[in-house]
Amino acid sequence: MNSPFSHFLRTNYALSDTELQQLKEMLVQYEVKLRVVNAIYAKLVRSKRRTPKALIERRKVLKQFVTSHRALISPIRHLPLEILQEIFQWCPPESSIRLTHVCSLWRSIFLSTAPLRWSTVHVNSVAEKPFRHLVQLFSERSRGVPLKFSVCLNDDESSRSRKVPCTSEGCRDLQVTGFPQAVMNLDVEAPSILEDLSIDCSQFPASRPPTPFRRASHYPASYLSCTTCGLFEAVNLRSLCLRIPFDNLIFPRYSRPSWPNLTELTLDGLECAAKAYATLNVAIVVRILSGCPQLVGCTLWIASPMDKSALGDLSSAPDIFLPRLEYLFTYDRVGESRHLFRLLQLPALQEIEFHPEVQASQLERTPLLLLLKNWGQNLKRLTVDPSYFVKYDLWQCLRLITSVTHLTITHDVLSSADYEKKMRKTGRVIFDDIDIRKLIPSSTNPSVLCPNLKEFHCLNHDVSDDALSEFFEARCASAVIMAPVSPFAPFLHTNYVPSDAELVQINLTQPSKSLFGKRDALQDFINSHRALTSPIRRLPFDIIRSIFLLCRPMETDRIMKATDAPILITHVCNHWRSVALTIPHLWTMIYIDKPKEKHSYQLAWKFLERSRDLPLTFTMRLEQKISPSDQDFLSLLSHSAHRWRMLHITGPKWAIIPFPVDDSPNLDALCLDCSEYPTYWLPAGEEKDFFKSNLFKADNVQRLFLRISFIGFTSGRFPSFFPHLTDLILDGTARAPGEHLHLSVSKAFLILSHCPRLIRCSLWIATSTHKSDRFAAHVMSSQPVSLPLLEYLFVFDAFAEAKGLFQLLELPALRRVEFHSATQATHLERSPLLYLIKHWGQRIEELVVDPAYFAKYDLWQCFRLLPSLRHLTINHNVVPYTNFSQSNRVSRSNPDCFDDADIKILTPSATTPAICQKLQVFSCSHHRITRPALKNFIAARRAVPGVEPLWKVVISPPPVPQELLASDSQRD
Repeated sequence: MNSPFSHFLRTNYALSDTELQQLKEMLVQYEVKLRVVNAIYAKLVRSKRRTPKALIERRKVLKQFVTSHRALISPIRHLPLEILQEIFQWCPPESSIRLTHVCSLWRSIFLSTAPLRWSTVHVNSVAEKPFRHLVQLFSERSRGVPLKFSVCLNDDESSRSRKVPCTSEGCRDLQVTGFPQAVMNLDVEAPSILEDLSIDCSQFPASRPPTPFRRASHYPASYLSCTTCGLFEAVNLRSLCLRIPFDNLIFPRYSRPSWPNLTELTLDGLECAAKAYATLNVAIVVRILSGCPQLVGCTLWIASPMDKSALGDLSSAPDIFLPRLEYLFTYDRVGESRHLFRLLQLPALQEIEFHPEVQASQLERTPLLLLLKNWGQNLKRLTVDPSYFVKYDLWQCLRLITSVTHLTITHDVLSSADYEKKMRKTGRVIFDDIDIRKLIPSSTNPSVLCPNLKEFHCLNHDVSDDALSEFFEARCASAVIMAPVSPFAPFLHTNYVPSDAELVQINLTQPSKSLFGKRDALQDFINSHRALTSPIRRLPFDIIRSIFLLCRPMETDRIMKATDAPILITHVCNHWRSVALTIPHLWTMIYIDKPKEKHSYQLAWKFLERSRDLPLTFTMRLEQKISPSDQDFLSLLSHSAHRWRMLHITGPKWAIIPFPVDDSPNLDALCLDCSEYPTYWLPAGEEKDFFKSNLFKADNVQRLFLRISFIGFTSGRFPSFFPHLTDLILDGTARAPGEHLHLSVSKAFLILSHCPRLIRCSLWIATSTHKSDRFAAHVMSSQPVSLPLLEYLFVFDAFAEAKGLFQLLELPALRRVEFHSATQATHLERSPLLYLIKHWGQRIEELVVDPAYFAKYDLWQCFRLLPSLRHLTINHNVVPYTNFSQSNRVSRSNPDCFDDADIKILTPSATTPAICQKLQVFSCSHHRITRPALKNFIAARRAVPGVEPLWKVVISPPPVPQELLASDSQRD
């Protein structure tokens, strides 16, 4: 099956709107055929008749055709590159390699713009070849970003016997999971920059299941030997998380671990205990903490008791001084944490979270009480489970923490379901009315618990509503008052401006502490009084007027929306509305979209009334002709035409022709834009009369912008062409794909010949002149035209035909030139700019040029002919290449950038005459200039006498055009 879109299949080409519509119409036809074939195929299958091979093949081809062409409609093809990059950032790290296999565009984006995505490596094997290959691949693509490894080890002979390849010096984060016997026998050296280490054996059951809490002596010495694991020797660790069997750490043959830079430590023995491993006890915790003097946060899950020998060693152990420890989490399953707390010295302790699982008694007090007695004076946060406390111990703990601000009473952190079952079985209550009344301050109870408490959280409690209300009111009574009667009540919600004395009184009457009760009323009280002190109330009228004028959107097609100024300003308050209605300049921009927004006519009438008699900026989008039946629109035009100062019309050419501008004596600027619409050929009569229409009879126009079809523009089509024109822009680059506006050099010259007072001119010439064009030959044989006031000239010459135009122009006042082309110059066909500068370059002070289409000699010759040049800009082409069809597009075979040879021409020396002696500003964004050449250029400009030093030098990399990326993706 033939398809006009077959060459776009399996590419990243994004279809235009017109192509999308054509493709959808074509797919409808083939989908109908596919449904018919599917129906016949289903009927044959149901009747159990033999299905012809031709039908099966036809069904397969149609299905493949529809599926492949429907992929061209996918919205992801139209996503900008920055959106794709943002989507890639949210993809999981393990999908990095998979994303590079989708298409060449995704691969190039992912490899060039997402180095962080390659900093995470997940492997399930430590075999030497794949591991080393992954490390090398991710190291290259991460571009020096520190790596994060995640390794899973299995309990087999290969994982224990092989030596793991080095994880490279770039590894900063390492996560190892697997069976304990495989992890502990890992033969690998710790990277020097390793800062975050996590070893987790909790998800893997014991291959030799012993009884729970079995002692280390029951295991063979080789079963859990950790002396060969080099990861424990990393001295630069900042964060460490261990979920391993800790029994071998107490063996005398293993030296005490030492991590002098460690700040975050997690020792979790709970999960390993669930897998029947001998696990963490207090003696091991003491041994590890003694080697971590810089700890800031510590989390301990103690799940195994000590033996008698370890208990005897702790009785003679020295104290552990942790001067920076601020957070301590302890889960104590065996009730031995008191031995740990007795040895700890924690002067910086700020937050404690304690969860026991052994019931305290009058003889065995809670271990937390010992810790708070020694180091609870500066505590700010406490989280505790009181279900295993004696009541007196809980009250005593709260009495010791006088500076606490956040108190949380919670249940067991392991399982709320098990916890509630346990509470029902024992019949105990966690936190009740007796406990909360201890926190209620009163005049008869001066020694209230936790006097600085600000936040209180309680879960799983038995506190009655009355006790909770009493606690809430008592705790907030000293800080909350009801909203008082204000002496400024008459001025609230008004524009009253208080005096200085009243401002002082308002600031004194505003409450400064958090209030309780009717928060909405109190918040309104504070906000309304604070609004009286707003500085904007004291602004003079002229300042407010200037602010309002600056609030108007720059885009003229947004000026009449309720969400933008000036309409939005009138919805703030009465004062602002009255001020806005007294500023007529705020309402001088009117936008009409005909026929889409007929309701905007009423709003436009309001703008006309509020702008009074000021000149208007009128913007219109026309998509249909103006007919006598459009009474609302014609009435609006007749009442506003005499006030038009700037008129901007967008629409097809046939809709603009009958537009009335007869009564527009004040029209100063005219803009006609047909580029967004296809260039429809008009009837012969209308095409001839287009440039004689009313649009071109406004004699006072000084600024003109034309982006229309010039196909019917010939000599004698108009008697005069804006004799007072000072600014002219002729744009021949159509925005509709595949369209031409037919602006050639001859037609541009014919228009310029009727504009003797031009000061600024921009020409976008994108249509070539045929040799057989007699009209063009006649025009270009005319006498030269003098433009004595022209100071600025911009020319985009797509086909290097501007030389004929420059030969017919006399520009004695030319000061600024900007020249861009799309055709490579040669030694036979010299650049048109060279001819212009030879004749009128003596007074040019600013030049903007793209050297990619110049021969080197022509560029240097241009520099030599500009003795008065002060500003030089080397820039890339400013025109999007999508404006030309494939047949007319001129490719750069060997694009030349501005390099050391070019800048050497501008570098003065004692032996060669200086070029561009008055150069002050140099800017270059398309270059291959080396740093030494640039430094020599700047230094020579300062040192050589007779040459003015540079004021400003701007060197920046060239931007990558989106169309070039799109063309690359299409080729892929």
